[in-house]
Amino acid sequence: MSITAQLRDSVRLPGGGALVHGFALESRGDGSRRALLRNGHELEVHDLHEAFAGECAPMAVFPRRGDGIV
Repeated sequence: MSITAQLRDSVRLPGGGALVHGFALESRGDGSRRALLRNGHELEVHDLHEAFAGECAPMAVFPRRGDGIV
């Protein structure tokens, strides 16, 4: 069986390279999708529906220390 991927849309998301390299992408039962991205000493949470609508700001930002979240 062969599966062919087709690009359906794209969005510019600062730090989005972290997704490509396997960081975190979350899908919930209510249909919401979020991207969790490292940005220096912070962890940013981006709502992907909002990102595709043009909102580049994260919906939440948490400070990080080392490999953990503070």
